[in-house]
Order: sequence, then C-alpha cells, then structure tokens
Amino acid sequence: MKPAEIDALGDELLLNIFEQASREEGHHVLRMTLPMVCKRWRRAIYGAKGGSLFRSLIGLAMLLVILGEKLQCLTVNGHTGLLHDFKFSCLWMVPNLELLHLVDVAHTIDQEDFGKGISCLRSLEEFLISSQESQGSAGFTSFPTALCSLEHLTALSFENQEFGRLPEVITQLAKLAHLSIHGGWVEHSEEGHLPAILGHLTMLKGLTLINCLSLVQAEPGSPKETFCWRCMTQLTSLTLTGGYGGSEVQLPPEVGYLTGLIELELLHSNQLEDQLQLSTLKSLESIRISYSFSMGRLPAWMGVLPNLTFLEMDEVELDAWPSAGFTSLQSLGMLRSCVEKVGDSISQLTCLTALILLDCPITELSSRISCLQNLRHLNLDTTHFLEFPCALQALRAPQLRTVRLVGHNTLTKLHMHKESRPMPVKARNLAWLLHHPRLERVDISTSKAEATALQGFKKKLSRVCGRDVLTIKCYE
Repeated sequence: MKPAEIDALGDELLLNIFEQASREEGHHVLRMTLPMVCKRWRRAIYGAKGGSLFRSLIGLAMLLVILGEKLQCLTVNGHTGLLHDFKFSCLWMVPNLELLHLVDVAHTIDQEDFGKGISCLRSLEEFLISSQESQGSAGFTSFPTALCSLEHLTALSFENQEFGRLPEVITQLAKLAHLSIHGGWVEHSEEGHLPAILGHLTMLKGLTLINCLSLVQAEPGSPKETFCWRCMTQLTSLTLTGGYGGSEVQLPPEVGYLTGLIELELLHSNQLEDQLQLSTLKSLESIRISYSFSMGRLPAWMGVLPNLTFLEMDEVELDAWPSAGFTSLQSLGMLRSCVEKVGDSISQLTCLTALILLDCPITELSSRISCLQNLRHLNLDTTHFLEFPCALQALRAPQLRTVRLVGHNTLTKLHMHKESRPMPVKARNLAWLLHHPRLERVDISTSKAEATALQGFKKKLSRVCGRDVLTIKCYE
C-alpha cells in the first residue's frame, strides 16, 4: 500500500501544520483527536519537539481524561501555560486526586468555576497555591470557600493570595492539621491579634503565618484575646513573622498556653522579653530565630526549657554569648550573627553534638570548649580569628566526625573587622585532630605555601583515621 503523502513530511513540519490547524476557531475536537490518529502522530506530539505544541493540542483537560481515576497527585506550574485556559470544572475526571498544587499562578482564578471542580475531589488531602509577589491579584482575590467542603483536607497552603479574613466556614475542616499563609493576606482583626477563628480548628498541628500578620501584646486578662491561644494547645509547630511595612513579631504572653508546642520559628522578632515567662513551654524542642537585628540577649525563660535540643539564630545581633542555661542543647547554630566572643558558659552545653558558628565576627573562643566531649560536628567557617584558636588544642571529643575552618576573617554583613589578613594555619595548630580517630572530614583554608607544608600532617592524620580526611582549600 502506498503511504499517505503526509507521512513524507518531517516531524517539525508536521507539528507546524497541527499547530496552525488547532488554532482555528471551533477545532476543539481536533485538538483532542490528533494524538489518537496514529502512533507516528502521537510520538511527534508527545515527543521532545512537541513542546508547547503538546499543550496547545491536548491541554490539561485532555491529560486528565487520559489519567482519569488513576491520578492521585497533580502539580501544575503556571509557567507551562496549562492553567491559562483550563476549566477547573474538568476536575470531575480525576475524582481520586489526593494532592493538588498550583504553582506560580499568573491569572485570577474564577471562584465559581473553581468551586465546581474542587467540590468533586472528595478525597483531596492537600491543596497549595502560589503566585509571584509581583503578579498582584493573581490566583484568588477572596478565600476559596469551596475548599471548606472537603472533609478529608488536612493541609492548606497559600502564598501571595490577596484575601482578607478567614471565613467562619473554615471550621468545617475538621481534619485540617497544617495551615500556611505566606504573604498577601492581612487580617484586620482588632490590634492585629491572631484571628480567634483559628481556635476552632481543633486538629491543627502546624501554623505558619509569614509576612501577613502583625501580633501585639494583648491587654492583661482579656478573655477575648486569649481565647484563640487557649484553644490551640494541640499545636506542635508555629512560625510567625512581622507583617508589611517592616513591623515586628511581638509575642503576646498567651503563647504560653501552647503547652504542646515542639517547634517555634520567629522572623523579624526583637521582643522576646523575660517578663513573658514562657517557661511553660516544656515540650519545646526546636527554636529558630531569624533577622532580628536588635535582639540584645536571649531571654532567661528560653535557657530553662528542659527539652530544648535545637537552637538556630540567623542574622541575629546579640550583645553577648548566653550566660546560663541551655543545658539540654544538642545543636547550636549561629549564622551571620553579631557575636564577638564565645564565653566560658559554653562549658554548660555538655550535651552539644553540633556547634555551627558560620560567618560570625568571633575573635575569641573560650578554652572551656574542651568540655564539649559529645561534640560530633564543629563548623567555624568565616569567623574572624586573627590567630588559630589555641582553645581547640584541649578539645577531646571521641565522637567528633567533621570539622570546618574555611574562609576565616572575611567581611560579614553585620560586622566588618578592622583586620583582613587570613589566619595562618600550621601543622602544630591542627595537632589536636590526631586525638580524634573517628574523623570523617576536615576542611580548612590556607595559603598555597602553608598547604604544601601541611602535606606531611595530612598523611599522618590519614594514618590515624584510616582514611584521607583532610581537604585543604587555597585562598591564593
């Protein structure tokens, strides 16, 4: 049989013809049937050269037809163009969908059309939508109440979505365990307190409010303002940041009611005062503080938390190293934070397994670091030691695995040291490493001349550890 003349056309020309034909008004059926004509056409459309042509021919709706009841997870990026002409009412074709992520949505979503489709997803457990901050009213302009009819929904995440208050119908989400709102939402409650409606979400475990809400201290004894907090004792993870215009998070004393809290993260917070007396948070295990440029010092209540094992501070200005407490800490990280001296109180951190002092203007290290016998990971990258810290010579940590001393004495964002010369490293400075046979990796930076002189020590350390562990980076 003589082959059809169209088969003589190359894929690129064939795809060009399909694209032109599919643009004609009234050719919706053509868009759906072209991939089904023959194997060759289907391979051309779905292949690498199909690209945007594949989207114009079948679109997201046709994908849902193909996948049908088998589809459980769907993530669509707005940059692909698949969402632009998509009708959410087509979601009835994937009734078993459990996860739906709409990423970088660039257009306003029609609430009525969205409601028709989302109401068909009776098995949906997780929904996420995000838009670029510069895209204005892209996505939702009001809260999508249709989501509140999904009885199995456990996680909701909104990024840069412009809607006002949380509606009361959100309380219908009896299984909602995680709620995240990142930017684009301003709650106009009195004095900027958390909306009391959150107190009715009895299964909520994780709450994240970033750049969308400002908290202020409640009037003492005000039942109206403490109601929300009293009802959220089941919360285990809380992330808060200041709202628009550079406002800061000021934790109200009612946060003390969150007795089940395990993780706390605060951004743009300079008001962690001692008088809050949050020592009631006895379950708290992890605290992260970021972008707090006038913290001064850590509050006393934080140091006495019995289960606090993880503390990380990123771009935090402290007047001095913590003087007491934190005896349960296993991991301490100070990143780009303004601390110049590691004091003797470090000897109290006997449970510490990881000490990370990254890009801090530290010039003095207490000899009491030798008390950290459980240390496994030590990172002193881009600190400001003018000479190799002799305090390390007394360190004996049998479980020590990794050491980093790279990029010393560089200029940091928060603090510019008057000296700028690199810290010299000699073999005698590293002799303490020979007492740690379980080392797996050691990274240091030196001059080329010093690196050459350290080759003998490198071989000696390799014999002690049974492997090559020392990596030398030359800054010249």
